[in-house]
Amino acid sequence: KTLNLVSAATQVAGIDAKYSTLDVGTDSVVLTGTNDVQVSTGTAKLVDASALVGMLDYTQKTTPTADTTINGGSGANVITLKNTAVNATYVGKNSGDTINTINTTGAVSITTGSGADTITAAGNIQAAGALSLDLGAGDDTVTATSLTSGVISGNLGAGDDTITLGTGVTGAAVVAIDGGAGTDVIKFGAASNLKDGTLSLTNVETLALAGTGIMTFSAKQMSGMTFNIQGTATATTDILKVVGVASTTAIDLSG
Repeated sequence: KTLNLVSAATQVAGIDAKYSTLDVGTDSVVLTGTNDVQVSTGTAKLVDASALVGMLDYTQKTTPTADTTINGGSGANVITLKNTAVNATYVGKNSGDTINTINTTGAVSITTGSGADTITAAGNIQAAGALSLDLGAGDDTVTATSLTSGVISGNLGAGDDTITLGTGVTGAAVVAIDGGAGTDVIKFGAASNLKDGTLSLTNVETLALAGTGIMTFSAKQMSGMTFNIQGTATATTDILKVVGVASTTAIDLSG
C-alpha cells in the first residue's frame, strides 16, 4: 500500500509542513509538492520524496524492525536513521545532505549527488555492520568515530573530502575508500590498529593522526603508496607504526 502526500501549502520561512508522527508500518509514503517537509517520527518501508521540490527533514522511529529506503527531495535534506540491526538505504540529490545513522550490525547505503554532504555514523559499526558511500562532487565530511570491526567503504566523489575514524578500529575492520578527485584526508583516532584488517585507499592524499597515540599499519598495506602524514599541533608522541611480516622484513618509508 502507498500513502500519497501532496505538500503545497503557502510557503513560509523555515519548514512549511510538519508531521509529528507519520506511521504506515511496512507500507510506503510518496511525498510530492513544493514545500519543505519535516517528519519528527517516521515509520515506513519506503519514503519517496524524489519528486518533492523542497527538502525533507525525516527522523526515523527509534529501533525500526524492517529495512527502510528513503529518497530525498531537491533541497538540502536532513535524514536521521535509527536502524541498528536492520538495513537502510538513502538516495539524495544535489543540494548537500546531512545524514545521521546509528547502525551497529545493520548495513547503511548512502548515495548523494553534488553538494557538500555531511555523514555522521554514531553507532558502533561492528561484525556484519557496514556503511557504504557513493557521494557526488563536493567537499564531503564523513565521521565514523565508533567503527570497530565493521566496514566503511565507497567513493567520495570529486572534492576535498574528510573521513574521521575513532580510537576503536580493530584488526577485523575493513576501510576501503576511493577519495575521487581533489585533496582527501582520513583521520585515524589515537591507538588505531589496522595492521590485521583490510585497508584499501585510492585517491587519498593524507593520513592524519588525531590525538596522541600510535597508528599501526602493516607493511603490505603501505607498500607502493604515497601519503602526506599529519600529526596534531600539540601532541609530541604521535607515532606512525608500520609492521613487517617478520623481523627480517625491510621497510622503506622514504618519501
